Amino acid sequence: MIRRLAVRLQALLRRRIAESELDEELQYHLDRDIARNVAAGLSPTEARLAAARAFGNVPYLKEEVRDTWRIRWRDALIQDVRCALRGFRRAPAFVATVVVTIALALGLNTTVFTIFNAYVLRPLAVRDAGSLVQLFVQDRRGRSSRLSWQQYQELRALPIVTESFAHTIAFARSDQRPMFGSLVTGDALLVLGARPALGRLLVPEDAAPPAGEAVVVLSYTAWRAMFGGDSTIVGRTILLRGMPFIVVGIAAESFTGFGAVPPDFWAPVTQLGRLTGADDLFGATQPSVLRAVLRLKTGVNKETARSALANWAATATASLPDSLQWTHVDLQSVGSALPLTAETIGLFTPAAVAFGLVLLIACANVANVMLARGVARQREIGIRLALGAGQARLVQQLLTESALLAIAAAAIGFFISRLMIDAAVHVMFVSAPSEFAAYLRVAPLAPDVRVFGFVLLVGLGSALMFGLVPALQATRLNLVQTSRGDFDAGFRVGHARGALVIAQVGACSLLLIVTGVLLGGARATGRIDVGMRTHDVVELVLGKGAAALAVRRLRKESFVSDIGVSTQTPLDGIYPAVAVHAAGDRRVEVAAYDFVDAGFFRVLGIAISRGRAFTEEEEHGGFPVAIVSAAAARRLWPARDPIGQVIQLAAAPASRSRLARVRSARVVGVASNAVSGWMGTGLERPVVYYPTSADSTGVIIVARVTSDASIARARIDRDMATFDPSAVSELHALDEYLALQRWPFQLFSWISSAIGAIALALTLVGVYGVLSYLVAQRSREIGIRLALGGSVRRVVGQVLRQSLRYAALGIASGVVLALGVSALVQHMIRVVVGGSFGSMVDTFGLPGYAFGAGLVLITCIVAACAPALRAARVNPAEALRLD
Repeated sequence: MIRRLAVRLQALLRRRIAESELDEELQYHLDRDIARNVAAGLSPTEARLAAARAFGNVPYLKEEVRDTWRIRWRDALIQDVRCALRGFRRAPAFVATVVVTIALALGLNTTVFTIFNAYVLRPLAVRDAGSLVQLFVQDRRGRSSRLSWQQYQELRALPIVTESFAHTIAFARSDQRPMFGSLVTGDALLVLGARPALGRLLVPEDAAPPAGEAVVVLSYTAWRAMFGGDSTIVGRTILLRGMPFIVVGIAAESFTGFGAVPPDFWAPVTQLGRLTGADDLFGATQPSVLRAVLRLKTGVNKETARSALANWAATATASLPDSLQWTHVDLQSVGSALPLTAETIGLFTPAAVAFGLVLLIACANVANVMLARGVARQREIGIRLALGAGQARLVQQLLTESALLAIAAAAIGFFISRLMIDAAVHVMFVSAPSEFAAYLRVAPLAPDVRVFGFVLLVGLGSALMFGLVPALQATRLNLVQTSRGDFDAGFRVGHARGALVIAQVGACSLLLIVTGVLLGGARATGRIDVGMRTHDVVELVLGKGAAALAVRRLRKESFVSDIGVSTQTPLDGIYPAVAVHAAGDRRVEVAAYDFVDAGFFRVLGIAISRGRAFTEEEEHGGFPVAIVSAAAARRLWPARDPIGQVIQLAAAPASRSRLARVRSARVVGVASNAVSGWMGTGLERPVVYYPTSADSTGVIIVARVTSDASIARARIDRDMATFDPSAVSELHALDEYLALQRWPFQLFSWISSAIGAIALALTLVGVYGVLSYLVAQRSREIGIRLALGGSVRRVVGQVLRQSLRYAALGIASGVVLALGVSALVQHMIRVVVGGSFGSMVDTFGLPGYAFGAGLVLITCIVAACAPALRAARVNPAEALRLD
C-alpha cells in the first residue's frame, strides 16, 4: 500500500520522472520478450514482431497504468484551466465585470473577518495563551466585583493555581497627552512571556508592597509614536500624571499585552494611588480594584476550577453584607483580545450579515451574467455534447472557469480589504471628537494565514454560488435544436434570472431599510434633549485632594463664571443606581444617584423647579438631605408634594460607602429632568442628588466659561500645570462628551450608507442587465409586434412592468426580513440598554422603511429606462431580416 501511495505521489508531483520510468519498464518487458523469441530460433525482426503482437497496444497499456495512478483529475483540471484562459482572452469585458464585482464584495467580507480575526481568533503574543483565564465574580445583585489586594493574595495561594498576576487600568497624562496604561503585579510580564526590545521588563521587586518602584515599561507603539523611537529613553525619567517615573524598558513590537485595548505602558500596581488618585492598595480602605489572571495547574479543568473558586469566593466575602457576597464565579479565556463568546459573536454578527448580503447580491449579479454568457455559448456546448462529452464533465469545466474568476477576485479583494481597513481606521480617528481621538486604540490588523484562507475559501464558495446554476442550465440543451442554431424554451432565462434579481432587490431593500433606520437614529441623537447646558462648560477630573485647591484657583480666573462639583461625570458612562422608596411606602423604585453641590445645578442649567438647592452647610456637613428629579418625584410621590418627604434606601449600603450617611434623607428640592451620564437613558430616568463639597474625595469639577470652551480648556490646563502637574487627570469640554456619545451612531450610519450604496449599485446593474438581456432575446417578438401595429408605449410598458414586478416582489421580501430583524434588534436593545433607547433608534419607524423601499423602487425604474428605450427603438424590418 505504501508502495502504491509513493507511486501515485510521484506521478502527481514528478510527472516526467513517472512517465520516463513507465517507458523504461514497458521497454524492459518488451526487450525480454524479444530476447526469449530470439533464443527460441526466430530472427531478430520476427522476434520483435512476435513480441509486439504478444505484448499488445503500448499506448493503451500506458493509459491503463495511468488509471492506476488516479491522477486523471489533474489532467482534466489542467485542460479545463487552459480552455478557460483561452476563453477569457476572448472575453476581457466579461472577465473584468465578474472579477471586479466579486472582488468588491469579497473585500468587504475580508475586512470584517480581518477585524474579527485580530480581536477574537488570533492568539495573543504571550506564553501559552490558551492556558490563561481571567476570573470574574458577581455579587447577589448581579453586579461584577473586583478583588482587593488581600483577596488576590488568598486567591493566588489556592492549590489549583500554578501562576497568576493581578492588573487594573489607568489613564495618565504625559506632556498633556493621554496615555492608557496597565498597572500589574511585578510577575505579570514574566507570566505572559514578554520580551524587551530595549532595557528590561518589570520584575517582582518593582511591585513589592507597600511602595514598590516608580518605574514604567513602554509599549513599542507608544515608544515610536510618542517618543520618536529614541533609544536613549531607557533610564530617563518621564512624567505620568505629573509624577516622575523611570523608563526601564521597551516591550518587543509583537507584545501588546492582553485585552481588547493595547496599553501604552505597564507600571507596578503599587503605583495605583500616584497614577489614578485612588485609595492606596495597602491602606485601611483596601479598595477592590484588581482583576486576576490565572494559569491553572496541569490536569485542572475549568469545571473543577470553578467549583474550587466558588468555595473560595463564599469564604472570602462571608463577612460582607448579604447583598455584597459573591455568588457567581466565571473563568474567561484571555488567549485572544476578545473571548470567543456568544456576546462577542453577537457584536460582529450585524456587520457579517450585512456584508454577506452584499456578497449574495454580487453573486446573483454574476450568476445573471453567466446565464447570459451561457446563451452565447450554446452552440459550443451543444457540439461538445453531440461529440460525446458528458454533462458532468462540462459542468466541471464551467465550474473551473468560475473558480479561476473567483481566485482572481479573491486576490484583488484581499488588496481592497487592506485599503478599506486603512481607510476605516483613518475615518474613525478623523471623525472622533478631537479631544477623545487620542484615547482610541486599535489592535494590530495585519493579515495572517487565517485571513488568506478565509478570502480563498469564501472566493471558492462564491464561485459555487454564482457558477453552479448557470453551469447546469447551460448544459441542459436539446441537441437537434442546437444544431440548427436554435435553443429550447427550457433554456430561456426566465425563472432562474427572475429569482436572482428578486433576491438581489430583497437583500438590497433590507440593507437600505437598516440604513434608513440608522440614519434616522443618527439624526435623533443630534436632536435629543439632554436636559443640561453643555456648550460653554468644561469638566475637570482631578487627582486625590486636588479639587478644593483647583476650585480656589478657578474662582480667580476671569473667564470662569461659575463652578460646581459632582462625583459623576455628567455625560460619561451611566450613573450608578440604588433601590429607594418613600418613607412609609413599600413600593421600591430604582434611581440613579449623584453627590453634587448647588453650583452643579447652576453650571449645567438644571433648574430647581420646586424647593431649593443645597446650602453650603449641607454640602460641607454631608447632611442627610436630597434633591430629586421631576421623574423621581412623580414615581415616588405621584399625588403628594415631595418637598419635606423622606426618601430611604431599600437596602443597607456598605459601611464605608458615601450612601451610608444618606440612608434616610429629607427632600429639599425638585430638579428638572436631565440625562444621568448617557443620553440613551433618557430624561425620565429617576435621579436622586445628595450634597457634597469640593473638599470631598473623588469629586470632579464642572466650570462654566465665558470664552470658547476649547480655548478655556487649554488655558485651564496650563494654569493647573503651573501649581500641580499631577492635579488634572482629564480635562474636556462637555460638548465633546456629547459629541462622543453621538459619534458611534454617525459612524454606524456612514458604514451602513456605504454598504447600502454598494448594494444599490449592484442591484441597479443587475436589474439593468436582466432587462437588457430580455429585450435582446425578444427583439424578434418586439419587431413582429411593432410590424403588426403594436404601439411603442405598450412595448415600453411591458419592460417597465417587468421591472416593477421584480421591484414589488423584492421589496416585499426585504420588508418582511426587515421586520424580523427589527423585532430581534428591539429585543436586544431592551435587554442590553433598556427601552428608553428605542426613542433614539426606532427600528419599526415608517421613515426608515419608506426610505429603503422608495430608493430601491426608484433604482429599479431607472434601471429599466435604458432597456425600455432600446426596445422602443427596435426596427421591425431589421429584427425580422436578422432572424
